[in-house]
Amino acid sequence: MIRHIVMWNHKEEFNDEQQVTNAQIVKTELESLTKKIDGIISLQVITNPLASNNIKYILTMFVLAN
Repeated sequence: MIRHIVMWNHKEEFNDEQQVTNAQIVKTELESLTKKIDGIISLQVITNPLASNNIKYILTMFVLAN
């Protein structure tokens, strides 16, 4: 099993409303991958995880390794 962790941010040019909209789109699209890709055991997208840092998204995923 492989644990994959990715962290990223929005482009700075997005306003607050665009960031909220984009966050929901990204979260929905990524979480839908569990139904489309065999081998994904779990997938979680966290938006705005901590107020104390500048990371906007965290993706954690467990995948079966061959």
